[in-house]
Amino acid sequence: MKNKFRKNLILLPLVLSFLAKAQEKSLYFDHSENPCGSDTAYIIKKGLFQEGKWHTLEYHRNNNQPFAEAYYLDPVFQQKDSLYISYHDYSTRKIETTGRYYKGTKTGLWLTYSSSGRITDSALYPNGHLSRYTAFYESGKIKDTARLDAHGAGLSKGYWESGLPEHTGQFSNWEKTGKWLYYNQEGVICASENMVADTIASVLYYDSQGRHPIVRKPPYEEEAEYPGGIQRWLYYISKSINAKPLPDVYLNGKVDGVVQISFVINETGQVTEIKVRNSIHPDLDSLAVSVIRNSADWHPSMEHNRHVNAYKIQPFAFAKLTDQ
Repeated sequence: MKNKFRKNLILLPLVLSFLAKAQEKSLYFDHSENPCGSDTAYIIKKGLFQEGKWHTLEYHRNNNQPFAEAYYLDPVFQQKDSLYISYHDYSTRKIETTGRYYKGTKTGLWLTYSSSGRITDSALYPNGHLSRYTAFYESGKIKDTARLDAHGAGLSKGYWESGLPEHTGQFSNWEKTGKWLYYNQEGVICASENMVADTIASVLYYDSQGRHPIVRKPPYEEEAEYPGGIQRWLYYISKSINAKPLPDVYLNGKVDGVVQISFVINETGQVTEIKVRNSIHPDLDSLAVSVIRNSADWHPSMEHNRHVNAYKIQPFAFAKLTDQ
């Protein structure tokens, strides 16, 4: 009996070790968070099963710093539940967005922060549906507000940073309805759009003085565009990278991967608010940032018959160097 007892004590840690290992796994996802193979993955979710849920740290490929952490009810990491946090910088725990899910649906208060730590968005989901929303400029001034009842009906108002009106309109069942009015940065009306279930039914556009209607096929929108189009933009990026000395840390084969840069094309076409969203090494990050910063001015985006900011994300792929 004594020898049998000692044998069980030896085997028990092996069993526990096996069970613990079985509760950890990594799954792979594309840009839209659809499951995919490891060779085409953009996002890697590394999960640990704890107290009935999967706690994940989520990474962009070839980046050893998580950009988010979440909890899931299912083993395929699709149904979020409990706390969700995304980060500007995980190493310093600089939060970008934080909120909670309940069985895959947002609930409670959600907050988004700028990289400087200011609140940029505040949204309340008391029963799985949006009821309160406020967006802020970096200066702290109100940018956008919405107040909705339990049926998704209510008013939305937007403001330019100057405090002048940017838009006003109504929601019904969480969809745009009725007349939505849009204003340029001088506070002059530039568009009147009649909405039915989030779809434009009819529209009037106005000149810069807000007087004479302009005949244009709705919705009148234009994406921000680099002079000469997308092919000229890609050519500019390739030419700029090739014209610059690549850092030794890359040439020596120590790092590779994709640097992701976000930036804003403002209302006049200038490149602003350049940020590194996916870092692989400071030297490669700086190289990518310099290419974006030295870009020529773009043709600005047009929305609701006025120029608006356009948000862009540009990846820079630094392939793994192999011995020749």
